[in-house]
Amino acid sequence: MSEDHHESGSGNGADNAPDAAIGEIGDEDRERENPSAEGAGVSDAMTQVRELLFGEVQRTNDDHFDKLSRQMEAMRTEIEDRLDRIEQRVDQLSRETKEEQNAVIVSIGAAIESVGQQIAQLGDNGAADDAAHE
Repeated sequence: MSEDHHESGSGNGADNAPDAAIGEIGDEDRERENPSAEGAGVSDAMTQVRELLFGEVQRTNDDHFDKLSRQMEAMRTEIEDRLDRIEQRVDQLSRETKEEQNAVIVSIGAAIESVGQQIAQLGDNGAADDAAHE
């Protein structure tokens, strides 16, 4: 009967089992509410391992990215400056072309007027010659 007594759980062993189960549940609840230092230690350790494995590569990549960003900004600024100069040059050439066109139009007008005067003089001279012959 002593074996049955131990198996039934009415002794000290049976009293300890529920207490142990309650203690475990309480520990789980505490870990959920406030992560233990051990959990934070694992996280810190993982962060350190990541830093050791990938930190230098990440810093190198960040440095390259920053360098490329600066170069792109410098190129963008240079391109904007070049485009501004091109635009100014196009405007200047446009003004010069219009001025030259106007000068050519005035010159053509003067040439046409001169030819007209010469034709008129020829007509006047021809009429005077016809009158003299008559």
